[in-house]
Amino acid sequence: MEPALNESIGMTPLGWIIFLLSNIIVIWLTAFCFYRVLAIQREHMHAPLDIDTHDLNDKDENEDNGREK
Repeated sequence: MEPALNESIGMTPLGWIIFLLSNIIVIWLTAFCFYRVLAIQREHMHAPLDIDTHDLNDKDENEDNGREK
């Protein structure tokens, strides 16, 4: 069965615009995120062991405060 002559078989121009615009935005956002992650300077990166959480500084005080003698 053949489609009628007035039926549209492909995408409309508005459909192509929305399709291309959304793909461009997704690709740009992905590239931007990769750039931001990979362009971080090494001096700003810290390993988990380099980060001081200050939870070991008062170890003796915390143990004494929690218990009654």
